[in-house]
Amino acid sequence: MIKNIIHKLLLRHHFWRYATFSELAELYTSNMLRALACNLFSIFIPIYLLKNGYSVTSISLYYCFYFVVRIFGDVLAGYAVARIGPKHTWFLSHLSNIANLFCLLLL
Repeated sequence: MIKNIIHKLLLRHHFWRYATFSELAELYTSNMLRALACNLFSIFIPIYLLKNGYSVTSISLYYCFYFVVRIFGDVLAGYAVARIGPKHTWFLSHLSNIANLFCLLLL
């Protein structure tokens, strides 16, 4: 009886332990499709910036800055996963990606 109570209490906090494979497959498939869309979009960013009159040097500096910021962002993401969990960190990454793409749109 105590085991059932503990199981019910932990079920809300540890979704990954008790999720079915179809639920996990949905999460990973949606994340894969998002990553594919972002990668396809990132192919056209330098071309878009070049057509808008930016020099190759400024585009290279943009990518250098992006990857330097990403180093620190990966460390913060690791802390976020440890603190609030992977599902909430995925949600935050989607929000930050939307903000990033919106800023590129306004360039």
